Amino acid sequence: MVISVRIAIILLALFFLPETVIAKEILSSGECGRVVVHSAEDLRRIEAQGDYVLAADIDLEFGEWTPIGCSELAFSGSFDGAGFVIRGLSQSLFGVVDGASFENVKIVGAEISANTFTCDNGNDNAVIGGLTGKATNTHMTNILVSDLCISGADYDFALPQIRAVGGIAGYLENCTVENAVLLNGRFATNAASSGGVAGEIRSGSFVSCGAEFASISGLEAVGGFVGLVHDNAVFKNCYAAAEVRTTGDSSFTAGFAARVNGTEFPDVKTGNLGAEFLRCRAFSYVENDGENSLAGGFVGLLSGRSRVTRSHSTSDIIALDTNGIAGGFVGEITNASRIEFSSSKGAVYGNEVAGGFAGIISAEGAPNTITECLALNKIVAGEGNTRRFAGRADHDGINGCYAYLGMAVIANGKQAHTIPNPFGNDGGDISRTQINAWLASLQSPKSNLCCSQK
Repeated sequence: MVISVRIAIILLALFFLPETVIAKEILSSGECGRVVVHSAEDLRRIEAQGDYVLAADIDLEFGEWTPIGCSELAFSGSFDGAGFVIRGLSQSLFGVVDGASFENVKIVGAEISANTFTCDNGNDNAVIGGLTGKATNTHMTNILVSDLCISGADYDFALPQIRAVGGIAGYLENCTVENAVLLNGRFATNAASSGGVAGEIRSGSFVSCGAEFASISGLEAVGGFVGLVHDNAVFKNCYAAAEVRTTGDSSFTAGFAARVNGTEFPDVKTGNLGAEFLRCRAFSYVENDGENSLAGGFVGLLSGRSRVTRSHSTSDIIALDTNGIAGGFVGEITNASRIEFSSSKGAVYGNEVAGGFAGIISAEGAPNTITECLALNKIVAGEGNTRRFAGRADHDGINGCYAYLGMAVIANGKQAHTIPNPFGNDGGDISRTQINAWLASLQSPKSNLCCSQK
């Protein structure tokens, strides 16, 4: 009888408890023992270790926010956004993460000022991203960052330079990222490396990721998807649609990846080919008016035994400086890199060097090869070396490539005559009918956003 009375009292107490408290008690002891986050206060109490899951939308109202893992102790747990929205961030949600896991995260309307960024994220200069500043050995899947603004330290050299800025993360090393998308981002900083998804990437795998409606400006390496790539990072079915600008001296700008260093010590026996891009797309506008600038519709500099296969660029490219180099697909290819079965379609202007597909095919680290690729541009223009396919080829690295028969080539303000040479800078002729058939055979990557864009 006493036991029955006690049970009745407990049940009665539960009946009058707020619904959120009941949910928290139930979910906290649920699958895998994850801690349930209901409010901004809960979010602020997340510790460096542990497994967390959101149970409601959270609005931080642009109040004071310290990124999680913003110290020597990196976040190494898991965070499941469960499709709920986090709004009102004034800094990156996470600062430094290592060995962590993120899924189903949705961040909307964050406004981050580099001038007031206070997180010590383990670099000489700040790294800033919508989800996290710096991530190593981390897995991310189903991430959506929308309406992100990163500003401050805008070309002001009196302020410390930012190392890297990205829509998902500033710096990524040895991470696996799948279905991560930046939708509508605006970045204007003095960052060394800026990109729609990440500013700087060192190794890792990226599948079905992209940036849409992004406007990105920076100083050194600025790309629609990523600014700077090291080592053997792999990109599959990824895309970028962005307005990309840089004004720094000796800078790199591109619709997808601005500068690809590949790997410094390639292992030929094991097939290590540096960075690899497979079935990726760039639909961007690229502008570089810094001194000694290099611009490409898909990639600015492709180096370090890197490889691009079955990828496509419709980016328009402008390299305004007197030493400006521009290529409809690649600004310069060097150090035993190669591009296969790919195409360019945008308008190209390079003051010193301009090519419908490639600006410069370098002899350094040869053989650098471009095989069975198409320059489908309507116009290529410049004041110096201006050709239908490659503005300048320093060695015989063009194999089975073609250029649109109706392309306008303007050199020094005059219509140029396209005269094939031993290196094939002008490419073979291809008609509009042949182009349409080839384009119809291309496979286009599709975004599979985990969360509906409400």
